[in-house]
Formats: sequence, C-alpha cells, structure tokens
Amino acid sequence: MEFSTKIRRLVVSLAVVALVVTVWSNRPRPVSPQADGQRGRLLDRTGRVLAQNVEHPSVWFDPVAIGDPDAALEALCLVVDGCAVDERDHLYRRLRDARRYVPLRRRASAEQVARVRALRLPGVHVGAEIRRWYRYGDVGSAIVGYAGPWVGSRSGAEWAFDKELRPRGTTDGADVQLTIDIAAQARLEEYLDLLAAEVHATAVVAVALEPSTGEVVALPQWPRAERRADSFESAAHLRVRAVTDIVEAGTLVEPLLVAEAMVSAGYLDRPRAADRAAAPPVVAVLQALGLDWGKTTLESFGLGTRPALRLGAETAGWTGGEPPRFRQPPSLRRFARGQLTGASLIQLASAYGALVQGARVGPAILRSITTAAGTRASDVSTRSHYVAPFEMLASDIDTRAAGEPRVPGVLFVRDTLHERVDQDGVASAVAVGAIEVSGRRWVMVVQADVPAPGRAASRAVRQSLAAMLGVVGATGAE
Repeated sequence: MEFSTKIRRLVVSLAVVALVVTVWSNRPRPVSPQADGQRGRLLDRTGRVLAQNVEHPSVWFDPVAIGDPDAALEALCLVVDGCAVDERDHLYRRLRDARRYVPLRRRASAEQVARVRALRLPGVHVGAEIRRWYRYGDVGSAIVGYAGPWVGSRSGAEWAFDKELRPRGTTDGADVQLTIDIAAQARLEEYLDLLAAEVHATAVVAVALEPSTGEVVALPQWPRAERRADSFESAAHLRVRAVTDIVEAGTLVEPLLVAEAMVSAGYLDRPRAADRAAAPPVVAVLQALGLDWGKTTLESFGLGTRPALRLGAETAGWTGGEPPRFRQPPSLRRFARGQLTGASLIQLASAYGALVQGARVGPAILRSITTAAGTRASDVSTRSHYVAPFEMLASDIDTRAAGEPRVPGVLFVRDTLHERVDQDGVASAVAVGAIEVSGRRWVMVVQADVPAPGRAASRAVRQSLAAMLGVVGATGAE
C-alpha cells in the first residue's frame, strides 16, 4: 500500500511539472520591448561598435486567436512574398500545437508589414523584435562572443561582462570598450587562414599585445567560430584558445631565465658587449641558482598564474611541474629546455612583453565601462617586476636564419617546436616576436598545430609571424 501511494504521488508530481512546463512554453512572448532597457554595446579600442541591440519589424501570430488557421496561413504567405514548402509545413504544425507565439517573419520589410496590417486578420500581429547585431560578422567571434535573444550571453566578452552589459529594468546596460582593435583582428585572421592552408594546420592561434599597457590588441584563431546559436553548443567553439589551451614553452623560457640571471648576478653594471659574452648557459645558471629559483623566475613573469581576463576556463599552466603524460622526476636540463613548463599564449605574450619593455604589466582586454553615471577606466594590475634591458639579449633571442627577409622594425623572432603530449602525431610550432614603430613596441605569439615532425611548418610560422608583426605595428602607428 505504501509503495503504491508513493507511485501515485510521483505521477501527480510529474503531471504538475509537465503542466507548468507547458504553460511556460506557451506563454505570450514580449514583442514590443521598447519599455525595457537595452543591452549595452561592445566597442573596440577605437570606439567601433562590435555588438549592439537593433530592432527589426516582425510578423507573428497567435494560433489561439485565429479563427481559420488554413485561410490565415494562405493569406499571410501571399503577403510576405511566399512560403517555401518546408516552411509552410512547419508553420502549419505550429498553428495546430496551441502555442501563443508563432513567428512568421522576424525581419520583415516595410512593404510586408504594410500588407499584413491591411489584412486585419484576428490573431496576427506586427511588432518590433530586439536582436543582437554584430557589425563585423564572424570577425573576432571568439573574443566578442555571442548573445542570443532567448539564451542570453554564451561566450567571449558577451559572457565575461554580462553583468555590466545587461540592462536593469528600464535602465540601459553599460557600454563596454575592449582593448581589441577590430581592424588588426580582421587582418590577422586573414593571415591565419593563409598560414593554416600553407602548413596544413589543424588549429592556429595568435595573440598581439602592447607590453607598456598590457592591452591585448588582437586574439585571432583558426578555425573561426561561426556566430550562430546552434554552432555554439560545442566547447571547442566557445573557448578563447589563447587563454584556455596549454602549450609546452620549450626553448622560449631560456631568454626569460637569462634576463633574470643578469639582474641576480649583477651583470647590469658591465658594458653591454661584455654582458652578452658573459651571459652563462641556462643549465649553468640553474646549477648555480637552483631549480626553485628557476620556478620563481618564471612565476614572476606571469607563468603559472591565471591571467584573470574574466573570459572563463582560463588556465594557470605549470612551472617546473609535470604534464599528465610524464612521470619522470624533474631535472635541470629538462627545465632549461622548457619541457617542464606549460603556458597559454597570453601568458607567453605577457612574459615576453616584460622582456621587451623592461617591466611586466598584467594582460587586459577591458579598457573602460561607460554607464549613465559616467565612464570608469579598467583596473589594469601592474606588477613591478623589472628585468634586464632587452638590448642586452637581442642578438641571443633571435632565431631567424640569415637569409630570411627582414620586416622593418622587427626586433626579434624566436620559435620552438615540440610534439604535443595530448595529441599523438601532432606537433606545435610556436613563435614569438616583437616590433617597434614610432617608439612603441608590440609583442605577438603564434601557435600552429601541424602534423609531426613539422620542421618546415615551424619555419613557415616564424616567417609568417614576422609579416604579421608588420600588420600590428602599422595598426598601432595609426
């Protein structure tokens, strides 16, 4: 008896839940939200609008209020310039399921709206539907993100700054200005498309950063994420790879360790030529100063620390630790080769920004937030970690071949190549470089996942990075 009572109660509970869900799904949808506040705009560093709300005339009908659904559907399809067979079948099914809101045209023209109003059909309405408009399409889609009319913010800056962008009642949301330059983003995405085709890459990611302020100028990645609601179901589309994905640092750690050793060993008081000659090998530095010193040094450059950009799924990486695949004890030689250091591209860009600038400023993608009360600048966290001047290491950092073409202003390009520990048969070619234009410097990092061993691809990535640095420098000089 007691068991049957529980079954009856469970059935009643499920019936109540089903009733609530049905009522909620059939609720009248708001179609004239002018009385509500609007979601704030997303802007790039120059003030260009990346995302904003726009109104579109829409035609919809209430099946419950329509007397003759067949006649109404026939008349509506005529005035909206026809309905395809599959669309007509879909609308007919929606007319029969007793929903209170069935959209017919979400972006109706002025002529279509006028013809629908002239019909004066009961249950047929014309209103304004608010939609999120992305001016530059899929350019920068990963970093800008996506916000749908019913699903809310889904990724990127739309998700990271949703609290600021979201309206409060009748008050509009704040305008959020990012540090991204959409013109540089578009040009660099074109370069990544060409690079991916040239080296047969499965993925290409890049970061461009201004080290004096820590501002991220561009975050291109390939393949691009298409900005559609159905394509954003996958985590692969949602993530900003330069922040979430880890790459083995490899020989990119060597200049960081040598630069810190120059400060620790007192080399700054010697002439520059002697400094270059006296700079000891990395293994010798670690033997003299210890593995713990090496870990602390990399952490002072921001490795092993989350960048705190609010983009979600940010990773800290590791310094002197072990990737999940390895269980060997750490050694000075493996540490010096960067095999015990994993970092995201944004961390590597910030670390080399400190090397180029002489002091580290934490990375940032937020420039300002503007509300009805005024504009508030972003809080960029400055970490006063000073290192040896870049000029002391310039000749040792550059790995470009003697015959490679030189882009004016490029200070250095350094690359590394290793097989990925998480993907068999795949190698990661990573290159970092810096450029100086009109007294200002920029740093850029590019990673391409290519079929192993990938030595030719590594050269292509290095050469492509030099060309992309020219794009970043030209954009910053404008």
